[in-house]
Amino acid sequence: MVLTKADLQEWNSHPVTKAVFKKIAQEVNDARISSSMMETVDQTALRTAYKEGFIDGASALTEAYDDALEEAD
Repeated sequence: MVLTKADLQEWNSHPVTKAVFKKIAQEVNDARISSSMMETVDQTALRTAYKEGFIDGASALTEAYDDALEEAD
């Protein structure tokens, strides 16, 4: 199946898609502002790494849409 820009724009304008991306944005924002401080330095480092991985992964979803839109016919 070949995705067109119209297909992607229609998908992106769907209320469910909008709600999912809004929730992802909220979770990313919450992760960015929440403290990573834990009881030990090791736990703090692991928590920080987890949060950064989550933020990067969630951001990749939006980037994937942008990339697909650029590549679409």
